[in-house]
Amino acid sequence: MPAPLMPGGHPLLGHLRFFSDGPLALMRAALDSGEPLVRLKIGRRGGFIVHDPAAIRRILVEAPDVYQKRTRGYAKLKLLLGEGLVTSEGPFWLRQRRIAQPAFKKPRLEVFVQTMDRAAADLVGQWAQGGEQTVDVAEAMNRLALRIAGETLFSADVTGEAKHIGDAMLAVLERFGPLVSAPIPWPEYWPFPANLKMWRGIRTLHGVVDQMIADRRKNGGPGEDLLGLLMGATDPETGEAMTDRQLRDEALTVLLAGHETTANA
Repeated sequence: MPAPLMPGGHPLLGHLRFFSDGPLALMRAALDSGEPLVRLKIGRRGGFIVHDPAAIRRILVEAPDVYQKRTRGYAKLKLLLGEGLVTSEGPFWLRQRRIAQPAFKKPRLEVFVQTMDRAAADLVGQWAQGGEQTVDVAEAMNRLALRIAGETLFSADVTGEAKHIGDAMLAVLERFGPLVSAPIPWPEYWPFPANLKMWRGIRTLHGVVDQMIADRRKNGGPGEDLLGLLMGATDPETGEAMTDRQLRDEALTVLLAGHETTANA
């Protein structure tokens, strides 16, 4: 499918100005073009925006060998997520998918729904008792989604007694957004305050999850939360389980995906 250049670009800078206006403005400009697929130009770099269902299916489902994850954005995500399901591909991704899939079957999810209901009810109750007040809905949804993700994954309230986990995740996400979506690459290893804060958050998350896995192995019980289900899962073809490093990558992938996407929605 040929991709026309999205209108409104600068002769030299291309579509850089749309990035400065935020992702919503960029998506709106692509949609207003009336084309199912448009090409972006940022200096000498390029990219595409797709909003045609058939094309999206081809990219995500039908041709994984053609549309790979070897991009700058995915490289940044690997700093936190390693080779989790979001960032891995090929035979390794398929193996991890086979191992993890039973943890997300309907009977398991029904148990997690109870946690979601309870957390949502608690938030509504807090609002009801607060009287007339101004509520930062984005912040509230952020905390709600983080609490649900933490309780279903680790059996821990990462906005309460395990708040250091939630704070670390929020510190990482605060920096990850600009790193992943910036049209001009910014080095994540330069010792800027935002980068240092992000790396502290990554070290905290890696250390906490590693310790959780080690403690559960030592105490002889993985548990019934999502981390426990992943620890007890095996590849149906080979009988192999995940290594501790793979468990950490998948646990943080679920924490990030289950929190960030839900809160933004």
